[in-house]
Amino acid sequence: DEARLNLDGPMRTYTTAVPDANATVRQVLAMASDAAAGSTYPYDGDRFSALTPVVEACTGVSYRVALARQILDRIGMSESVPGHDLEAMTDAASAAFDVAALTRYRAVLARIAKPYVVRDSRPALSEYPPKGINAAAGLVSTVRDPARYDAAIDAHVLMSPSRQLIAWTPFRLASGREAPYALGW
Repeated sequence: DEARLNLDGPMRTYTTAVPDANATVRQVLAMASDAAAGSTYPYDGDRFSALTPVVEACTGVSYRVALARQILDRIGMSESVPGHDLEAMTDAASAAFDVAALTRYRAVLARIAKPYVVRDSRPALSEYPPKGINAAAGLVSTVRDPARYDAAIDAHVLMSPSRQLIAWTPFRLASGREAPYALGW
């Protein structure tokens, strides 16, 4: 909505972490950035990590800070944390967030569920996934906060109805066929 991004601009402006150097931001969002960008749709959620530098270039701040300011704080997702690694006090975290936010984040993380795996038909404690954050993974949240996000989407708090329509319209592959996916939706 702020016209900071050209969806049809090349990803190579931001990163080389996509299979096709000619892929566009729109194609990455649509999961259509494979070897012949725009020709196929293979879902790969990890591919969204390539969008991290896109967000950073458009906002001028780290992905973590952009997520907190533009979404979490804006719609009152007070029980969500932009990265499990914020449980540790670092200079970067201290510089990016105020004491109240860091205290709130640590309080949420203190209640995080323990991960388990099943070994020999028995549950066993497991390791947490990587604790950092990027555009593909890392947000820690309670069950109520995604409901707040859903309500904000429905109320067009985060984007105008016209932008939401663009995001929700199925992507057209190079063949003209409609993909089963839109721009991240």
